[in-house]
Amino acid sequence: MSEPLTLRLGLPLIEAAQSQKHVPLNESLTRLDALLHLAVSSRAENAPPVSPSEGERWIVGPLPTGDWLGHAGEIAIFQNGGWAFAAPVEGMIARISAEEAAFLHDGSGWTPLASGGDELAPALALLQPLTPAADQLAYYDSASSAALTMLSETGREIIGASDGLSAREFLGLGAVQNVEFGGLGLGGSTPDATNRLSVSSPAVLFTHAGAGVQAKLNKSAAAETASLLFQSDWSGRAEMGLNGSDDWSLKISADGSSWAEALKVSAATGSLTLAQPLGVAQGGTGATTAEAARTNLGAAAGILRQGSATLTAPASDGWTTPMPGFAIVPLSPALPSADYAVHLDVVGATNPAALGALEVYDKAVNGFKIRQSGGGGATLRWTLHHL
Repeated sequence: MSEPLTLRLGLPLIEAAQSQKHVPLNESLTRLDALLHLAVSSRAENAPPVSPSEGERWIVGPLPTGDWLGHAGEIAIFQNGGWAFAAPVEGMIARISAEEAAFLHDGSGWTPLASGGDELAPALALLQPLTPAADQLAYYDSASSAALTMLSETGREIIGASDGLSAREFLGLGAVQNVEFGGLGLGGSTPDATNRLSVSSPAVLFTHAGAGVQAKLNKSAAAETASLLFQSDWSGRAEMGLNGSDDWSLKISADGSSWAEALKVSAATGSLTLAQPLGVAQGGTGATTAEAARTNLGAAAGILRQGSATLTAPASDGWTTPMPGFAIVPLSPALPSADYAVHLDVVGATNPAALGALEVYDKAVNGFKIRQSGGGGATLRWTLHHL
């Protein structure tokens, strides 16, 4: 009478009242050890190797000879100094070392796993955790050796992928591309060491998760930059944000290299400074001249005029201490009244620490004067406000 075996792997079963129960038990465990997580040397050999090592396995070729004769397609296991054979069953996965690939048995033969294992894709994402750099992803759109390290060798073999590109495609990551330097490129865009997130898209949407939504740009210190840069054909044309200070400003450029500050809002006071006086059309303001229109609109906006001035020191005769700088600012045409306040911003100075206090005096309808308590020249931007 033949001994009872399990249906799939043909493992010996222990019968009731059977003597020497350790024999079938040990045989079952030995076969399980050989077939579980199956890895074989080759599937193309027809003749047994001359000097096999204990525990080595092969998938017998189609024309077996010698000790393998009659076992075509079976799994040959060298154990206890001889050959044992096991028939493959549907669903069995084997790693073929000679081909550096994984194969799936479909019930009739071995096929590359990548051609018939799409249902395994969700589980394969868990094969290899992220590297210690937490900002890196597990798959690369690159065939470089560096990219391949992100998906484990075992993971690539199980899905039958020889490089990162085919691994990504198999796993359904077609929209994720060019993960380099711990960065991410989407839509065909390529990240680099500076632009670690790179997106090519007709539009980008950030929507709320139940309430509001906020985008943050954070810089390390006041002298650094946190801004939005607008470009035309990769050349800068406008930039707004915290540009080199904690004041919010808007800069513009015609060529991407020479920049002019169009406006600035003081972080300390909230006051607005414009690079040029406001140009106001007279129509619709109830005024008969542009200057009157500017004055009328300024009454509502709080700004009368803006301009620039340069502090210069009077010439010294060589014997007296150099005098502090001053400037005379004419207003033309004249204002209706001298009832205005002047706000000053330092645009440039050779020695800002030596400027001292700035004072506006002798205000009149046709101009005013500026002086400093310290020394050194400076360029100022002035803004007239209604009191």
